[in-house]
Amino acid sequence: MAGLDTENIQGVFTADLDSNASITSAGGISGDDYDCTTRTWYSSVRRQEKLC
Repeated sequence: MAGLDTENIQGVFTADLDSNASITSAGGISGDDYDCTTRTWYSSVRRQEKLC
């Protein structure tokens, strides 16, 4: 995705809640201690779900 629009997208971050892991378009992979639910973006998404 980042390669399709390099002027506007600097990178892509993907998180998988089932495996509690994340990966970036730069190749970064989360460690065993990564917890998606403690991230600010996670609580923001949860709040948005409640509003819908």
